[in-house]
Amino acid sequence: MQAVFERVPSKRLGLEFDPSHFERLFIDPVSVAWQFKDRILAVHAKDTEITKPVLQQVGIAGQGWWRYRIPGQGMVKWTEFLTVLLQIGFNGGIAVEHEDGFWDAQNSGNLPDFPQQRKDGFILAKRFLEQYLPGRQT
Repeated sequence: MQAVFERVPSKRLGLEFDPSHFERLFIDPVSVAWQFKDRILAVHAKDTEITKPVLQQVGIAGQGWWRYRIPGQGMVKWTEFLTVLLQIGFNGGIAVEHEDGFWDAQNSGNLPDFPQQRKDGFILAKRFLEQYLPGRQT
């Protein structure tokens, strides 16, 4: 990212920052957020869960050792990450990116397009984020 910003110094080029991607790569998203604080234009609120016993068996090239989760049900340190956003005066959008299969229903011809289980995932994400973003629309 640093190399791209050095080549394109315009502040119009920024990041749609997703802390879950850094967690999956074993990179601290809080440190990266501080490093690129003036380039964060939007945020995805999504978490990553790493299942260490599976990781130890299959290694990072294997499968099934990580999955995306709704905010608060993974490894992201949300208090620290959201503190970065609040301290830098971030006023962009924070979108819940719901890719958590635990809080979803498999698509089936007889299920509604937006089943209750998926709604529950969004509701839990909203409740979790609201505790750190008082007075803000989440």
